[in-house]
Amino acid sequence: MPIPDPGSELTYDDCFAANGDTFASLLRRLGIDHVRVPTGGGRTERIALADKPGCHLDPDLDRAAMPRRESWRPAFGQVGASQTHLANHGVGPGDVFLFFGWFCPVRDEGDRLRYLGRAQQVQALWGWMEIGDVVALDVESPPPWASAHPHVASRHLSRYQRNNTLYLAAVASTAFPGAAGAGRFRWSDATRLTRHGSTPSVWELPGCFHPASSTSRLSHHGDSAWDLIEGRAVLRSARIGQEFVINMTDDMHAWTQALIGRTVTP
Repeated sequence: MPIPDPGSELTYDDCFAANGDTFASLLRRLGIDHVRVPTGGGRTERIALADKPGCHLDPDLDRAAMPRRESWRPAFGQVGASQTHLANHGVGPGDVFLFFGWFCPVRDEGDRLRYLGRAQQVQALWGWMEIGDVVALDVESPPPWASAHPHVASRHLSRYQRNNTLYLAAVASTAFPGAAGAGRFRWSDATRLTRHGSTPSVWELPGCFHPASSTSRLSHHGDSAWDLIEGRAVLRSARIGQEFVINMTDDMHAWTQALIGRTVTP
């Protein structure tokens, strides 16, 4: 679900989820009739869906989410300290983003979607993108087909004035031959990050991610964040919760390739 964005002309009524409903329709079916829009200083303002608040469709991976130009490609924007972290780790063409979020299962009751309860909330992978091109929007012009992306459409606003960067998907993957350059995952236990029986931010990953098993380290996480239990890496994920970077080993590549086999092509 896109986060609220007070600077965006794109609304929850303009964007479509994978089932063909608008995001506004899904929110209403969940019993949600408003969003909280950030106003600065940690404050928020409650805006009714009927007043068509703006939304931030980013990462933008699904061609069907809104009308597109023929040359459209999936894209992801970053700015400020988050982009600095990516740049400091040399993230660029050929590298792969795995996108994760916080989810809760729902029961479909026809006109209503009902959350099944806080105890079933998990963090899970929902999409991926191999970088084809990187556009530094403070010095470069974006491609015309990207004009609706929030990091392009709102780049005149003050919050986009530091390191505003747009990552464009590869036309076809080079890291995973035969795959597209991006896509959404079908939900399965393979895309789940949260360890069964744990709170959402405690993850269970293949053992190759544990620092004792690899020379490659996940950024923002020291050795004390990890346990190795029955060959699986258990991670207490950092509260910063956004840009974690790691150099992919052969075992990590194989794990990612299996995930990409569950892709819904954009």
